[in-house]
Amino acid sequence: MPLRSHRQGLRRHGRCFSAAEAADWLHRALRSGVGTATGPGPRGHDVSREQAVQLLRKFLKHHIIEDIKGRWGDENLEDNGALYSLFITLRSPTEDLPHWVLSAMKCLAYWPRNNDMSQATYSGFERDVFRTVADYFLSLPEPLLTFAYYDLFVNVLELLRPHRERVAVEALGLCCLLLPPPSRRRLQLLLRMLGRVCGNVDMPRLHRTLGTRTLLLQTFSRCVLRPAEEAELDELLSTRLLAFLMDHQQEIFQIPTHLQVAVQHHLQHVRVAQGECPEEEICAILPTYSYCKQITPQEFEEQKVSTSQAAMAELLENIIKDKNLSVKDKKKKLKQFQREYPQIYQRRFPRTGSEAALLDSKPTLRQPLLGLRRPRLRSLRD
Repeated sequence: MPLRSHRQGLRRHGRCFSAAEAADWLHRALRSGVGTATGPGPRGHDVSREQAVQLLRKFLKHHIIEDIKGRWGDENLEDNGALYSLFITLRSPTEDLPHWVLSAMKCLAYWPRNNDMSQATYSGFERDVFRTVADYFLSLPEPLLTFAYYDLFVNVLELLRPHRERVAVEALGLCCLLLPPPSRRRLQLLLRMLGRVCGNVDMPRLHRTLGTRTLLLQTFSRCVLRPAEEAELDELLSTRLLAFLMDHQQEIFQIPTHLQVAVQHHLQHVRVAQGECPEEEICAILPTYSYCKQITPQEFEEQKVSTSQAAMAELLENIIKDKNLSVKDKKKKLKQFQREYPQIYQRRFPRTGSEAALLDSKPTLRQPLLGLRRPRLRSLRD
């Protein structure tokens, strides 16, 4: 789309175009087959200017273009001199896909359900949408698996054997976790679209001679895996890996349960250490674990003394209430306790003689007179 400066009223707007200019350019491109998946053909000459305008309305609705004031979301575009600009920037330059690419991918993934049939479309529209997605991914400066991890993924290819399929899935799942989040997200979205397109029986042929799966593998293999040096590219390796990723994408991108638990525990520990997590939330999430909150050295010394004294006071009570000890043994242990912990002992027995009063308050039972013999009664006859 040619972009240039335009004057509207008293203002001049740079890098924009009029609706009529866009209709001229798009109509010529569609009739000549530029940007299509199959090249020029008889179907291109059947595209009318009105159909080109209708496609521009789709672009406006899905935020591929916007008017000069930044408005979009409807289809009120006419073949006139109103000014528009391209909206092809990322919402987040490092982490997201352009909105127009997402719209095109969604259109292919859910074809024809996501295609608005209320407006007339031309024959081969789906091929142009496919080429739009392909051009974007092929224009990326680096493959989705990145140059840095090329050797890593090539080594994983040795596991792509029938009897080692499960190991290959687990290895690829872990390797994909190493990818930068933007690359991993783009790869996941691309594989999801490819899987849906391959399984869509309603999708028209995207190529005159190649089958859909073959076309997808040949088109996107190099944008998924390739070395930094183009001369070292092995298209067979890239195609094998992409085919395996397509067939096992759900398992590969499912985070292992043990890894999720480990990460959750680590993050929870960090939150607790920073004092950001409520106690009830900790109990709900981690019922079998407990964590310590960092305290100052002064607090530690105070807690150490109070905890120790509470434990010794409990020990003193146990000595006093122990029914298995005789009074003599209790007095002996109490004297020993008094020598070792006089302050705790003083708090328990503040007055002199309170210890003896406590020990002597229990009544003593007299020993039965077992030695006394019962007198023998004599009969009156004696």
